[in-house]
Amino acid sequence: AKAPRHLQQIFVEINQDEPSRTTCPIIYFISGGSAQQAILLLRHGSLNLLVAGSENNAWAAATEVKAYAAQHGFQAQLIAEYASDFKQQLVQWIKVKTAFDRLKGQRLGLLGNVSDWLVASAPEEALLRQRLGIELIELPLDTVPDYLNSTHDPQFQQCFSHNTIQP
Repeated sequence: AKAPRHLQQIFVEINQDEPSRTTCPIIYFISGGSAQQAILLLRHGSLNLLVAGSENNAWAAATEVKAYAAQHGFQAQLIAEYASDFKQQLVQWIKVKTAFDRLKGQRLGLLGNVSDWLVASAPEEALLRQRLGIELIELPLDTVPDYLNSTHDPQFQQCFSHNTIQP
């Protein structure tokens, strides 16, 4: 189903102001009783957007789907179509979604082991892969060359010529 005309206009304005290569899957609630169908549209590994109006129990259906999403590991944002800052919230969501999409397929290097005193800060490989699409590469510290004993690449070093810190 198509979004109402006033929402279509907002999407056109946003696309002109904030061009993005991100596709924006949006579940739009126009009435209650739609939660069962809506949960089938949720996607794992994607930032799902739920938009709801205030009439015909649409908000109730959207909050049910939002709760379901949280309980079942889906990432979802709920925005009220009638909010005075609806367009700003939508633009913010598109920016976040674009950033998430850019992270997919990236690799994150972890040099050495996580310190014992970091009891809540260790990166979880499965979570990084599932939520952000990032591959965690663990490199033991003894396999990393000692930079003080390395030859310097002049072209690389020139990128940091403004830095006055010496090793």
